[in-house]
Amino acid sequence: MYLINFLEATLKLGVPMVILSWLIFTWLYGRGELDRKTDRKTIDAQVKKIRKSYKKREKSKKDNYLIEK
Repeated sequence: MYLINFLEATLKLGVPMVILSWLIFTWLYGRGELDRKTDRKTIDAQVKKIRKSYKKREKSKKDNYLIEK
């Protein structure tokens, strides 16, 4: 019973989050805002930098909706 609940939760919650994360990072890599060959610490720093730049800019729902969420 617990195994079935675990698998159901994984399918309903885990898989959509993986897909959403993959789409967001692919989008950022495609725009050139992140470098694919860097390590995790550098990517974290770049993401923080991107967030700060978007917060400073005027809020445009088209451009930064995914970053804000």
